[in-house]
Amino acid sequence: MKKLFIPFFIALIAQASISAATFRVNNTTGSGAQYTTFNEALSAASDGDVIVVDGSNTSYGKITVSKKVTVKGPGYFLDLEGTSAEGTLEAKFDEVTVTAEGATLTGLHVDGSIYLKNDKITVTRCHVTAIYCSTHYSYSESAISNCVIHQNFIFSGIQGDSYSKAATYFQITNNLFFCGTNACLSNLSYATISRNTIVPRYGTACINLSNCVIENNISPTIKNGSTNTGCSFADNLFCDYSSSSPYSELSLFYSNDREIKDIDITLTTTKGAFSGDDPYILSGLPTGPVIKNIIMPESVAKGENLNITIKIGKAK
Repeated sequence: MKKLFIPFFIALIAQASISAATFRVNNTTGSGAQYTTFNEALSAASDGDVIVVDGSNTSYGKITVSKKVTVKGPGYFLDLEGTSAEGTLEAKFDEVTVTAEGATLTGLHVDGSIYLKNDKITVTRCHVTAIYCSTHYSYSESAISNCVIHQNFIFSGIQGDSYSKAATYFQITNNLFFCGTNACLSNLSYATISRNTIVPRYGTACINLSNCVIENNISPTIKNGSTNTGCSFADNLFCDYSSSSPYSELSLFYSNDREIKDIDITLTTTKGAFSGDDPYILSGLPTGPVIKNIIMPESVAKGENLNITIKIGKAK
C-alpha cells in the first residue's frame, strides 16, 4: 500500500507545483503556517494561485478577493460529519467581497454575506448567509454575469441588483436554501436554476426572475406572473410547506444539511440538491485526497518494523 501512495502524493505535489502556487493561512498563534492573515497571503499570490485557509476558533474577519485566486477552506458542519482530515474547525469569515473576475471560493463559512462584484466567479461548497450580485447597487452599475453558484448551504438567498441590472446567465445548481425573510432567489435573468432544495422558513418566494430555466428543484411553487416573467419550468417538485409538509418543522429553526438530505431522499432521488451528476456534498468538504483511517500498533519490539496502514479516499 505504501508503494502505491508515495508515487500518488509525488504526482499530486508535482501537478500542483506546475499549475499553481499554494499559500497557507492560519490565524492561530504557533500554527507554523506561512501567513497569519488573508491579506498577507493575497499580496504574495498571483492569478491562478490557491490560498488555503485553515480552520480556526477565530474569524478571519472581512476580506476582499481582488485577484483571480481560489480561496479554499475545510468545509462546515464538520463536528457533525467527522470526516475532515484537519479536525472540526471551520474557516470562518464575517464577510467576503469578490472583485476579481474568475475567482473561486470553496469550503468557507461566511457568517455574513458574499458580495460578487465581477463576472465568472465561482462559489461552491460554502456556508453563507446571502449572496449579493452587483457592482455598486445603483442605477449606473453594470450587470454581473456568468457566475456559478454550486453546492452551497445558503441561509438566506441570492439577489441580483434591485435597481436596474439583474444578474444574468448564472448557473445556480445543487444548493440548499434555508431562506428567512428575504426571497430565496430574486432579480435574476437568463439563469439556470436546477436541482436545488429550497426550504423557506417564513414562506418566502422567488421574485423578479425573467427568462430563467427552472428545473428539477424541490421548492415552493414558482410561477410566471406579476413578478416572474418568461421563465420555463420542467420536472420540479413543488412543496406547499404547510403543516403537512415534511419540511414544516425545519422551516421554523436553523437546521443542517444532513437533516435536509434525509428528507430529500425520502421524497425523490431525481430532484433537489442531492440529485444529478454532481450533487450537493455534506459539510462542503473540499475535493482531493482525504485520510479516512490510520491503522498502527500501539507498540513494537525494538528492531521490528512499524507497520502502518493509511486508508485514503477522495472527496468528490
